Amino acid sequence: MDSMPSRNKRAGEAKAFHISILGGGIAGLSAGYFARKKGLPFTVYESKQIVGGNCLTLKHQDFLYDSGAHRFHDKDALMTQELKNLLGEELQEIQAPSQIYYRGTYIDFPLTPLDLMLKLGLMTLSKATFDLVKARMARRAIREDFEGFAVHTYGKTIADLFLLGYTRKLWGIPPSELSPVTSGGRLKGLTISTFLHETFGGNKRKTKHLDGSFYYPRQGIHVIPQRLAESCGNSWILTDSRISRIFHDYGRIHAIEVNGRDRIETSWVVNTLPLNLFFDLLEPRPPQEIVSLTKALRYRDLLLIAFFLKRPRVSKNASIYFPDPRLPFARIYEPKNRSGSMAPADKTALIVEYPCQRDDQTWIAVDGRLIDAARSHLVRIGLVKDADILDGVVTRMEYAYPVIEKGTEERKKRIFGFLQGFENLKSCGRGALFEYIHIHDIMRISEDIMEGLALT
Repeated sequence: MDSMPSRNKRAGEAKAFHISILGGGIAGLSAGYFARKKGLPFTVYESKQIVGGNCLTLKHQDFLYDSGAHRFHDKDALMTQELKNLLGEELQEIQAPSQIYYRGTYIDFPLTPLDLMLKLGLMTLSKATFDLVKARMARRAIREDFEGFAVHTYGKTIADLFLLGYTRKLWGIPPSELSPVTSGGRLKGLTISTFLHETFGGNKRKTKHLDGSFYYPRQGIHVIPQRLAESCGNSWILTDSRISRIFHDYGRIHAIEVNGRDRIETSWVVNTLPLNLFFDLLEPRPPQEIVSLTKALRYRDLLLIAFFLKRPRVSKNASIYFPDPRLPFARIYEPKNRSGSMAPADKTALIVEYPCQRDDQTWIAVDGRLIDAARSHLVRIGLVKDADILDGVVTRMEYAYPVIEKGTEERKKRIFGFLQGFENLKSCGRGALFEYIHIHDIMRISEDIMEGLALT
């Protein structure tokens, strides 16, 4: 299993060629997986004792739950097939909708006109339709920021009700300061034609843009990095191996230092570490102008509160979103709706997500106070009863999302312009690319990188 296939290169080159993969999350393990498939020698360096990065499945007594509302989207047929080959029967196709909690009711997300009419009433839907038509007919649509993009896409009524408050909560800054790419392709499906199609066609004419289908492993999302690691081979993954310095001459990376002591020569580097961390490790230091640009990039952290309940199920939803600013959390997901193996038959769990920063009051608050406050909110809105709750656990995840503000693309252009000066460096993953991408995207980028290296 651990023997590395030979590489189709001249003998003298094959011995020297080696890829150092920095980070053992999904990106680093995917890079190793595709390197192994193509016969390229590599080592994955992971600072923690386990691989997976932020893609973890945690255990509490008889419950399993993930470090976020993870799932695998079937958006790239080749990567979906790769994952099916890797996981086999462990991978399930799941049909579970998502909804938005709004004033005591639950509204389908992505939004549909028919559901909006049923839940909000004809008057609100009429106003939303008028606003959407007005936004689409505007001669000069304001789309330079997320707020303008959301209003143009959904109209002011829908944007105000459901999107802008949630976006502010998720990213921690006003939507007018965020780039339109923050939407990640989610603002789709609700158009003038679908408004008319559904509103006047009834249930039989309902359009099919509600995306509730995805793939998910039976035993939790961490099965994906586990299987990737197994395919890489244990000998090629070094845990407890923190990258402490990266030595270069501004044109090429020559070596990495591990755990502050071991210098390891390298011919290629695939970085999956967050950009600001990567730049802090470079020796000699990059120009201060470039360093300042990386420090201006911000990552959003995530605090999770897992509640374990003595009831079979709370809802049928994969996720529930909370745009209401009076509720401090942004999203709740129920692991059992991804896989029945995540909880005993007569019990379930709810995972409450609080986007935050490492220096804010939520992050540093005492766990007991966080649990009590969240419990109070869940009981007040009727999701759970006090008597249902068996226990609560807090988990903190760093570098969960890149915060893509206005001006980020220009900063990235200059940062990656500098990185392109390294002839033997590739980047992959959310943190390293500073992009809000998903597992299938990361696998595709990893495969492309290794395909390119196989041809060098």
